[in-house]
Amino acid sequence: MRALVLCSAVAWSACVVDLEPQAQLCTEPAMTGDAGPDAVTYHQSVEPILAQRCTRCHSTGGPAPFPLDQYSDVYLEKDALRAAVASRVMPPWPPARCCHPYANSDALTDDEQATVLAWVDQGAVEGPSTGMSWAPVKRTLDRVDLTVSMKEPYTPKPAAGTTDDTRCFLLDWPMKQTVYVTGLDIKPGVAAQMHHALVFTAAADDVKRLKQLDSADQGPGWACPGGLIGAFKDGLGGSFFEAELFANGLGYEVDPSDQLVLQMHYSPPASGALITDQTSVQLRFQTEPTQKLTTLSIFDPAWVAGGMSIPANKVTTVSYADEFSQYNGGKGFVMHSVNIHMHERGKSGQVAVIRKDGTRDCLLQIDNWDHAHQGDYQLAQDVNLNPGDRLLVSCTFDNTAAHQKIVNGQLEKPRDLNWAEDQEMCVGFITSSEMISSTQ
Repeated sequence: MRALVLCSAVAWSACVVDLEPQAQLCTEPAMTGDAGPDAVTYHQSVEPILAQRCTRCHSTGGPAPFPLDQYSDVYLEKDALRAAVASRVMPPWPPARCCHPYANSDALTDDEQATVLAWVDQGAVEGPSTGMSWAPVKRTLDRVDLTVSMKEPYTPKPAAGTTDDTRCFLLDWPMKQTVYVTGLDIKPGVAAQMHHALVFTAAADDVKRLKQLDSADQGPGWACPGGLIGAFKDGLGGSFFEAELFANGLGYEVDPSDQLVLQMHYSPPASGALITDQTSVQLRFQTEPTQKLTTLSIFDPAWVAGGMSIPANKVTTVSYADEFSQYNGGKGFVMHSVNIHMHERGKSGQVAVIRKDGTRDCLLQIDNWDHAHQGDYQLAQDVNLNPGDRLLVSCTFDNTAAHQKIVNGQLEKPRDLNWAEDQEMCVGFITSSEMISSTQ
């Protein structure tokens, strides 16, 4: 039952506070692209779009199953390209456009979509070369101040009856003074089998607990399908094959007594088996203090203790809202980016702000969740989280027969799941900094 609390008009302007709020979803706007230009050729119009949007993954040796950086490769895949572009499955940019504007969107514009579709429909003509060399457009660090690596190679070993392996590794931290990390880039040893990776900092007390987990598990690292909930200081960011750069004046504080934790989610490549990996992390940092970044993790603690039931053969929604100023001495936060994390049974989700007066601001809405394509979404403009405001995370899971994984060539049968079972979870992540004043 959803709990409601009547509140004093003196305390809050709203008369009812919903302690278990559900997401209020927005509706996607219709596409506005036209039929596309006439006489489209590959080199003139399509190649630069692919370089901008696609080839950082679809290149030889990249994580995507086939390259798209040569005309001959693109021509072979033209029908698949058309289908993916028409449906906007590719390039993967899952946020709903009705929710919030973001910086650095990877989505095709309506005109770019229309151009690619017209090119295929007109016969996928190569046309004369423009003489331009189109390198993949990829976000990278402007400098690398430190590289830290897994201490030992690790060969992923999915548990019996599963396909993926989520593993955590402690990375030695060599710095003897406090630094402020302003950017990071995860370099997988084998890109094709890294589904995604996350980097955390752990303070001394947490390091002791994590070392015990490491010692108790055979081989390098330890199995961590439920993540590092409650066992880390900050989440520095994740890698979906591009560097993460923080705005000028913002950084994560890392002390000499801290250690880094690398969480790797290994998934079988498009062809071949999982092989030995030794991933490294490149960091940009400065010794001059910055305004400190912090990660707000939105989840119900009861879920982690076994209270996130995902029944077999049902579509289920879980939601939770929390007021983070209560953990921060009553101060607010400035929010810079947002993420939501589920696994294969995820269907849709939302992260939103429930304001003190009951109004809402949607930060991220994903209507068609795809575990293979996710990321950190930088807000086009920072958003304040004021004292009294709550952050909401809502996840919908589809655990019906048609929405199961294929393991050993067979579609799994639905079974009751809970937190960390088959790696499932529901967490919202906010990259934020402390609000200097409540009127900021």
